[in-house]
Amino acid sequence: MSNTTNNYNLVKPEEGSSGWANGMNGNLDNIDTLLKNVSDLIANHQSGSGSKHAAAQISCGDSNVLAELAAKAPIVHTHPDLAPKVHTHPDLATLDALNLIQNTLDFLMPDLSQIIISANIANINGGIRIICSTSPAIYVREWNVTVEKNGNVICDIGSASNNVFISSAFLDTVTDGNVLKISVEARSGQSSKSRDFTHTFVYSNSRFDNRIIALEDIITKSLTIGNFIDSFAQDQDALQALANVLQHSNTLSQKIAELKFQ
Repeated sequence: MSNTTNNYNLVKPEEGSSGWANGMNGNLDNIDTLLKNVSDLIANHQSGSGSKHAAAQISCGDSNVLAELAAKAPIVHTHPDLAPKVHTHPDLATLDALNLIQNTLDFLMPDLSQIIISANIANINGGIRIICSTSPAIYVREWNVTVEKNGNVICDIGSASNNVFISSAFLDTVTDGNVLKISVEARSGQSSKSRDFTHTFVYSNSRFDNRIIALEDIITKSLTIGNFIDSFAQDQDALQALANVLQHSNTLSQKIAELKFQ
């Protein structure tokens, strides 16, 4: 039994030899001892005995690496400087409110530099009507309309409405055919913009004015003394009342008397 194993020197009996019982028993004792040592090492490593996972137990030639490893947080840890998973941002809420205010201000006080101003100008009964508008359509805080004749300002009106009326009270020096310069200005909290228009004024009669003119024409052309008397002659009571009133006129009274007794 001269042969043994390389690592633990266990006896290897030769083929056909006898008397190797002692050697085999020794082999079993050695194997048992080795297995027990391995088992103990595994158990001690798993239990952390001897701080096998501490940075000091890690072999490294760079001391900086060892310091970094020693400073690392354990697997289960927290970050107190970071916000929790469920949290709010009050500063962002303030920014949202400011953005809402800014959007509102942009609507109420828009920048007028890019808009186009238009105006519908018409001669109507008693003056001039001006309907102002913008493209694109936006909110305008105030409209201002200035009317000039021969370089002289005859009217300057401000209005919150886009429908501006220039009454005849401002146009007493304006006659038919006069060319007027009408400036329309839109104003907001941030800026203003204006546009000039040329307008020819033409006097426009109202329905009442037209009726008066027609009545005057009828009176001028048709109402003679004869026609006047003839109209009363259709009613005897009216004719008598007229005769009583107009007795100071002998000629007229005679004419009435003649009509009465015809």
